[in-house]
This record gives sequence, structure tokens and C-alpha cells, in this order.
Amino acid sequence: MATHLDERGDRVSSVDEDRTVKATTNEARQGGLGKPVFIVLICGLLLAIVAWAGAELFGESTDNDASTRTQQTTPMTPAETGVSNS
Repeated sequence: MATHLDERGDRVSSVDEDRTVKATTNEARQGGLGKPVFIVLICGLLLAIVAWAGAELFGESTDNDASTRTQQTTPMTPAETGVSNS
């Protein structure tokens, strides 16, 4: 029977490597699903929304663009400008 050493230095025989493990889907799952995972996802989404809102408010408060502070005026008609079309 051939043996070799695994990564820890333990002897492993080839008979052990050929063995198959039968496990149900619940036993093979690494982590549980359900309510705790859903709560973490919702909390992460809410934190992202709060961070986005904070960035928007901070950006608007520090905006010093002159074009955002000008008032809109109505366009002048040709009679007001004194220009004729003739």
C-alpha cells in the first residue's frame, strides 16, 4: 500500500483518497441562509443609502459654482430690444 505525506506531514494512504463522502445538501452547505443573511443585506443597503445621502448633502453645501446661484430671467422680446426684422 503506497503512502505519502499530506500538507501537515501526516501519512495518507491511497485507500483514504478513493473514499467518497455522502452528504446531504444541508450538511454540505457552508453557511446557513435565511433571516440573518437577509438582515445583513438590508443593513448594508441602508448604510449605502445613508452614505450616498451624506455625500450629496456635503457636495451641495460646498458647491461654489456661479451658475447655480444666478436667477432665471425671461427672454426679451424684439420690441424691448429695439431691433426690427426689416
